Amino acid sequence: MFKMNKKIIGIINIIFGSYLLIGNTLMSILFNYAGPIGFDVPISPADY
Repeated sequence: MFKMNKKIIGIINIIFGSYLLIGNTLMSILFNYAGPIGFDVPISPADY
């Protein structure tokens, strides 16, 4: 292994961690969006 500067490793960890925290969360919400399950019509209190 080649020796890297600790500042470079820290910057890479911050970038990767912020991607996992923000980017991956937004992508999973957008692409795996599940609509209401089992109801074809919206249910409101007036329907009762």
